[in-house]
Amino acid sequence: MRVLFDNLILDATLSGGDASTNYPLTNLQDAFLQKRYQTIAGGDTTVICTFDADVTVDVVFVGYTNAAGITATLKNAAAATLDSDSFILSNGVAAIHFASTYTTVRSIEFTVSGGAGTYVGGFAAGELYALPDPIASWEEPYTDNSTTTISPSGQSLQNYVQPLRQYRWTFREFTRAEINALRSEYQAVGSGARVWVLPFEDNQDFVEPLYATILEAPRTIKNGRRYNMTLAFQEAR
Repeated sequence: MRVLFDNLILDATLSGGDASTNYPLTNLQDAFLQKRYQTIAGGDTTVICTFDADVTVDVVFVGYTNAAGITATLKNAAAATLDSDSFILSNGVAAIHFASTYTTVRSIEFTVSGGAGTYVGGFAAGELYALPDPIASWEEPYTDNSTTTISPSGQSLQNYVQPLRQYRWTFREFTRAEINALRSEYQAVGSGARVWVLPFEDNQDFVEPLYATILEAPRTIKNGRRYNMTLAFQEAR
């Protein structure tokens, strides 16, 4: 399991993209995934994310899109291609976990394919924080904020809100140094922060990648000479 705590795209300079005036490129850097960027014409268009200095990247994410296809290309300061791959898109969030970690990335080009009005809610890129596999038993509740009004005679009215997925994963056998390292990652962002989660990098169909809110501080339990820790996330939109 892996988590992207620091999305480098938020600090990148964005260009290209054939963006609609009402749905500009800057929407890709908004905390709300459904505040989207949208193209004007159909076909292929390229969004270029440029960094002020070399950055380290081993993963890219995309969320909330109706694109027919999206390809991510990593380039260095000389505009040479370091790696390139295409997302396997679904209705939610998709990720590309590169086989190598690249430390000299100066720009990322996202080539977006689709008809007029193709949209993307957000891109993310950076270096994943690696965690061990969670224990086999975990909670997967839903948060349902729908409201229902029921009259005394049984008529009902519903204000439906699409439920939000939650996950609570527990990890075992952390050393004290590993606990402190993870706490440092959490302390840099805090509860309520938006992160990108890759639960099972080799099987995205089992639990798809997640744009999520950290629900609470990590729960740590001393277990003999080592520690157990529970992390809780809720789907963000």
